[in-house]
Amino acid sequence: MKVLLFQPPIEDYYTTPIRNYPLGLLFIASKIYDICDVEIIDLRRCKKPTTIETPFKELKEYYTPNYSPFSLFHRYYRFGLSKGDIEKLIKEKKPEIVGISCLFSTYFDEALDVAKIIKNSNKSTLTVLGGNHPTLFPEEVLKNSFIDFVIRGEGEHPFRMLVERISKNSDISEIPGICYRKSGEIIISESYFSKDTSLSLKRELLKKEDYPYGKGFVAPVLTSKGCPYNCYFCGKPKTQFRFFSADDVKKDIAKLLYLGFDTIDFEDDYLDLTTPNMIKLLTWLKTLNIKLTAMNGVVPKINDEVKN
Repeated sequence: MKVLLFQPPIEDYYTTPIRNYPLGLLFIASKIYDICDVEIIDLRRCKKPTTIETPFKELKEYYTPNYSPFSLFHRYYRFGLSKGDIEKLIKEKKPEIVGISCLFSTYFDEALDVAKIIKNSNKSTLTVLGGNHPTLFPEEVLKNSFIDFVIRGEGEHPFRMLVERISKNSDISEIPGICYRKSGEIIISESYFSKDTSLSLKRELLKKEDYPYGKGFVAPVLTSKGCPYNCYFCGKPKTQFRFFSADDVKKDIAKLLYLGFDTIDFEDDYLDLTTPNMIKLLTWLKTLNIKLTAMNGVVPKINDEVKN
C-alpha cells in the first residue's frame, strides 16, 4: 500500500525556516514504515516563495515596501509548491492513502486545498487530516467532502491501525481518535494520547538538504511530549505529558549528526533545563560539535549545573 504524508504549503507574510522540518509526520512515518510504502513529502519545499495577493486588504495601507511599522510584511507569499505541481505529484505517485498535517487553524485552507487536489485527481484516494486544528474542530473539518478521516490527538498508533484495517478491508470504528462520516452522520471519537515513552525516529526519511540553516542544516528534537499544565491561553489540546529517556534522545541526536545535521532545535512544549534528564543530556551535548537552539517552551529557571 502506498501512503504519502504531506506537509502543506503555507500562505503568509513570512515563514520561520528553523521550524519547517515536519517532525509530526516523521513520528507517524516511523510507526508505519514496516507495513506500507510510506513517503514524507514536504510541499513547502521549493526554490523560492511565490508572491501572491494578500487576502488582508485592510492591511495594505500599513504593510508597504516604502514605509511600514511591520516592514517585513509588505509582501504576501506562497511558501511551497503550486497547486498544479501538487496535482502532477499526486498523479505520479498514485497513493492509496494521504495523511495531511494541519497543525494550525491559520493554515487550514491550505491543507483543505491539498485534500481537494487529491480527491479531484483520484476520488478513491483516502485523505486523513491530523494536527491541532482537526483535533479541536473535527466536525467542522469533516463537513468538507474532500476529507475522509480525522485523527484526533496523537496520530502514530491510530494511523498505523487505519492503514492495517484499510489494507484488510476491516472495520475502523474502534480505532482510537478516529472520526469519519457514516450514512450521512459524522462520527466523532475522543482524542487519543499515548503513554509511550520510547523514541525511535526514522530520520533518514527526510533529507538534510531540505532544511538549511546558516551554512549548515537544522532539525528539531523532542525530549518530552505534551505539557503538565493546561494554561487557558494555550491553543493546543491537553496531552499526556511524559519524558523520553535521555538515552533514546541521545541516539536520535547521534543519528542526526550522522546524517549531516549540525544544529538541533529543542521543540518541547515544556522544556525544563534543570531536570535530571536534561542535565544528563546537556552534559553529553557539551562533548559534541553541535549548535543548540530552543524556540518553544523553555521553563524560565536555571541552576549551576545548567550554567556549567
